[in-house]
Amino acid sequence: MTPPPPEVRDERGSTLIMALGAVTFIAITFSAILGYQTTGLKAQTVLAEKRDAEAAADAGLDFGIAQLQANRTLCTNPSFAALPSWDDPVAEEVVVQCELVVASPSRRLVVLKATAGGFTATADVTLYDPPDGLAGPSVVSISKWER
Repeated sequence: MTPPPPEVRDERGSTLIMALGAVTFIAITFSAILGYQTTGLKAQTVLAEKRDAEAAADAGLDFGIAQLQANRTLCTNPSFAALPSWDDPVAEEVVVQCELVVASPSRRLVVLKATAGGFTATADVTLYDPPDGLAGPSVVSISKWER
């Protein structure tokens, strides 16, 4: 048996080396993509929690306005007092407080503060009560709404 000529070489195993290189490249690429997706998911979760707390605080202000319209005896002191609180299905507990700023027989200017999930929203609200002897809810004018 004669040895093969020098220009012809044995290439057995070279396919294995190329396949291992391709698998390594694909594994590194997918690891990087997975890390990027995990970071995006964490950021999305944090933003969703903040958005839910903000929406719950806004809903708390709406709830506080409705409470003040329905019950004229609420928020009659010039210091922050708690209004009936409620449990939001997303943000757990929403705490609503009001402070009487100016009062006259026909109107009240109050500051409402709603806190939910560490987020606070405030609103300056003027309630115009109907004249004595007339039934009905107070008319509301909102001059400032802040988050």
